[in-house]
Amino acid sequence: MRFLLILIFVVINYLNADEIQRIESIVKDISELRAEYTASQKELLIEKNKNKSLNKEIHSLKLKLKHNKAQTKTKNVLKCVPEKIIVTKVVTKTIVEDNKFPKLQMKSDENIETFKASTFRLKNEALVYDAIAGNEIYKWVAKTSFTSNQQTKKWIKVTGYFTKKVWAKAVEEMWIEKENIIKKDKK
Repeated sequence: MRFLLILIFVVINYLNADEIQRIESIVKDISELRAEYTASQKELLIEKNKNKSLNKEIHSLKLKLKHNKAQTKTKNVLKCVPEKIIVTKVVTKTIVEDNKFPKLQMKSDENIETFKASTFRLKNEALVYDAIAGNEIYKWVAKTSFTSNQQTKKWIKVTGYFTKKVWAKAVEEMWIEKENIIKKDKK
């Protein structure tokens, strides 16, 4: 019987020993987690402080940049001022002519007439001018299509043109000599 009591006592102690070990391991884990939490909070605080200092540095750099831009503008303005100012005097005499005849002007045979808008095409490569007999502004290839509703005897005004089969309104004044164009037939 004693043996049985000793055996029961030993078994109960063994079972309790496992429970005590389990509780001790839980306490140990909690202690480790607390230590890790404290360390991470310290690191977080250090990073926050670094972030604050970097934000302050960015702010001060932005202020320096604004200041430098303002100085650059003033330096550029100052560079535009010449070092020496040279004063020159121009003496002019006005000659008054007592010409009783009015100034003669060439008679313009370029009367602009308006017609119903039509589509035209270039026969060959042609120059585009900014006015009637004006300055060359473009050189268009043969078969370029355009629209117009104004013409003179020798010139036709471009009111719109086609780029990749899409019509676009002419923004600037453009004129082409009539000898380079043919009227497109409607299909």
